[in-house]
Amino acid sequence: MTELTKVARAELLFTPTFAELCDFLSIKILKSIFLVQNKKDFEEEIRLVMKDLELHIEKRDIKFSAEMIRALMILMFSNRFIWENENLARSGNEQDAKLLIISHKANGVRNLAKNVIANELGERVDLKTDSIKNDTLMDGKMDFTNLFFDI
Repeated sequence: MTELTKVARAELLFTPTFAELCDFLSIKILKSIFLVQNKKDFEEEIRLVMKDLELHIEKRDIKFSAEMIRALMILMFSNRFIWENENLARSGNEQDAKLLIISHKANGVRNLAKNVIANELGERVDLKTDSIKNDTLMDGKMDFTNLFFDI
């Protein structure tokens, strides 16, 4: 780490939460799998994010509840679902608008998953979850309704 990086880190006022780092890790894993031409770079970023997560776990003595593990799995699945839908929408499929709408709703589920993690750890939460209403989270093939018991 360069001296400039050390100074910059010491002065940061708004850093990613544990939940945001988990989300970022999920996206980087997907990129390392699907964008193989840059796999080495993504894997290096994954290692760095994992180190930051490990620091959170150690310094804050984070214990994982079953609900938190479930939220992490939903987070990963939501990111994968969004990835696939956006790729289909960009391919010129005639259902572009429908795919983008369901991706937007899946993003709301993703934000809820991050909020579950953040709430358990006392972190800041994403206040914009208005894109999800239980009656609109189904696309005929999948059902994103009621994934979290208390929300």
